[in-house]
Amino acid sequence: MLSKATRILVVMGGWSPEREVSLASGGAVLGCLTAAGYEARGYDLPAEGSRRRAVAGLLAAIEEHRTDIVRLALHGPFGEDGTIQGLLDLAAVPYTGSGVLASALGLDKVLAKQVMVAARITAPRHVLLPRGVPPPPAPPIALPVIVKPRALGSSLGVSLVERGDEFAPAVERASAYGQDVMVEAWVAGHDIQACVLDGEILPLIEVVPRGKIYDFEAKYSPGGAEHRVPAPLPKKQYEAAQKMGLAAYRALGCTGAARVELIAEDTGTLYALEVNTVPGMTPTSLLPEAAREAGMSFLDLLERELTGALRRGAAA
Repeated sequence: MLSKATRILVVMGGWSPEREVSLASGGAVLGCLTAAGYEARGYDLPAEGSRRRAVAGLLAAIEEHRTDIVRLALHGPFGEDGTIQGLLDLAAVPYTGSGVLASALGLDKVLAKQVMVAARITAPRHVLLPRGVPPPPAPPIALPVIVKPRALGSSLGVSLVERGDEFAPAVERASAYGQDVMVEAWVAGHDIQACVLDGEILPLIEVVPRGKIYDFEAKYSPGGAEHRVPAPLPKKQYEAAQKMGLAAYRALGCTGAARVELIAEDTGTLYALEVNTVPGMTPTSLLPEAAREAGMSFLDLLERELTGALRRGAAA
């Protein structure tokens, strides 16, 4: 189904706070596809100006390129939350990644957690602080806690709060993105990343950040975190983590590639934190690393994604 004549549009940029990460992901994808001889073109969804014009420009680019498939490299709101997926569904253009519902659930950390818990997947306790409502003077659950925006990726606005006087500044940082704020119990343990590709679990990665948490700097700065692949967990816990990652992927109804973040305690207990339905493709991103450990090159990974998306589009 996928051939060098397949006309691919790599959509990146956008107006979310994750724009620069998206451009890095999209640039890496486009560079690989064009070097391999594919009929690939990039489209930077502009951040400035009318969003209506930006969407019209995207549809015009799809038509002009006679696009067979869109390779989505948009991160965050309006790119990873089901909105662009719905637009492409209406336009009857196949695209990589999850559909509207799974994308919306994945970016919304609260709804994703509710779905996972309903599927009997263990997740840390959390409390939601609604936007526009004055936050409590003290953390609503016992310290330490993680404070984060409700629906944003790349660990933007995320803080670890270990002392009471750190809570208000952390809420202010998370609130700066104009969203509800999630306060989540912090679980000490190993940060495990479970990447799934078309329903196949890939080798697990343990992330060991230079600081205490896997924040934006740790994710995207060279040397910000050590990646251990495969994750050095005991065999029984490793297999349980793979099972949990795949269960979270299925519970949300994901398709294509997704990354599930887990915490593995030394006691053997596992917790699911969140699901990323448009994993990054930057030089420090985890999905390409997990794929490489499974024997796939970066191009192999992209071809698997594109082939699966075309197959799903043909069946729709």
